[in-house]
Amino acid sequence: MEQRAARTEEGRRERRDAILQAAIALFAQRGFAHAGISDIAREAGVSHGTVFLYFASKEALFRAAVLEPLEEFATQSLAIMDGEASAVARIRRLVRDQVREMAAEQSYLEVVGEARARAERFGDLAAEITAIIYRVVSRLSELVTEGMEAGELAPGMPDIIAASYIAYLNGIGLVVRNSGDDPVWEHLADQGLRLFAPTKGDASHD
Repeated sequence: MEQRAARTEEGRRERRDAILQAAIALFAQRGFAHAGISDIAREAGVSHGTVFLYFASKEALFRAAVLEPLEEFATQSLAIMDGEASAVARIRRLVRDQVREMAAEQSYLEVVGEARARAERFGDLAAEITAIIYRVVSRLSELVTEGMEAGELAPGMPDIIAASYIAYLNGIGLVVRNSGDDPVWEHLADQGLRLFAPTKGDASHD
């Protein structure tokens, strides 16, 4: 019975994730207004009614498509920044991971852009996005301060550096149209690390 329940729950999670990924892709391609639930269901391989077993409305699906990946991004980022390595090593890992993430999440960024641009339609969604991003920027600013105090990063303004990096990350995700396997992403990661001004050696190496 327990195994059957576990398989059932796993199937539910897989269907929900398929719906969410299909929604992100179609919201990015067509915008909220023109991405229909039937289209999303077809893309996800489920029935129209199944979508509503997981999401109460199209608006609820859109909110989940925006906030859930962003929360996961924030959780992963904070875990890296709270690690045990030196400040510059944690920043280096953060940049590598996040730049690779941007290579894979270009459609998602377009959905976030629509949510922020249409605040009148989606209520406090834009504020929720900003709050999640602020958590990451605030912790990154603390990590930059730690790196400066250890002499691993050149002196500067931690808040500005952290905010500038997040703006850089968002910008390359929206502008650079290459696959995640393209070497350009390694160069972009190197460039992102240079924003933090490491004081020792090449910015791309420990």
